Amino acid sequence: MALVRKAVVIVAHPRSGTHITLDFIRRNFPVFDPRLRLWDSARELYVSLDRPRWCDDLRRQMRRSDHVLLQSHMAGVRSSTERQAVAFMKPDEAIFIYPFRHYSATMRSFAAFCHYPGRVESFLDESSRFFRNEETVEACARRHGESWLQRDAVFVNVEALMADPHRAAARLGEALGVEPTQLARRLPRRRLFHGKLAEAVERFTGRESTEVQILFPKDWADASEPDHINARFADLHAEMAARSIV
Repeated sequence: MALVRKAVVIVAHPRSGTHITLDFIRRNFPVFDPRLRLWDSARELYVSLDRPRWCDDLRRQMRRSDHVLLQSHMAGVRSSTERQAVAFMKPDEAIFIYPFRHYSATMRSFAAFCHYPGRVESFLDESSRFFRNEETVEACARRHGESWLQRDAVFVNVEALMADPHRAAARLGEALGVEPTQLARRLPRRRLFHGKLAEAVERFTGRESTEVQILFPKDWADASEPDHINARFADLHAEMAARSIV
């Protein structure tokens, strides 16, 4: 007998729409939204395979539900935790979802997240401190996407999801094999505050968002910069768009 019926793993490059995808699934498919006590941390809403003690987190989640939602930026690229987790859970079905958006948006947010002081486009040529290897940020992003294009992942265009959430819910429901709940507002509410205050507010307002907000967004150096970045990833984005269910 399987320990878990469905395991859904969000395998995403940092700042590419990870949390909107997680929260969209939780909101529209309640079987993946664990009921927490008021004092429980939002970290209990899903299992991050990038945390050192992810196995303990997974055990706790499995005790709550047989539909488990997981997330990782490193899985399949710098680690094999997704394979270890699936082997541990022994689910009836494991589904890997790869959210993506235009790389100009991803890299602008990622540069701010990494506190990079220069131009966003220059950030692409820096060694990746996040993935901690000798490759550039651009090379890591490309390898991340290409590695999951070679696997049986479900690609989700986050920008399309936000533009037409009702269609996205229907398409995701088909991929997950779960009927979406009936909702007038399918997009989760964004956080109004930052840090610990945001966490406290979410505990009292339904825990719709697990968003990791950027306090100091980066400005573009000039109007052409996002186009230059998108051009550098045009082939990869096109492949993802061709595979996307949304």
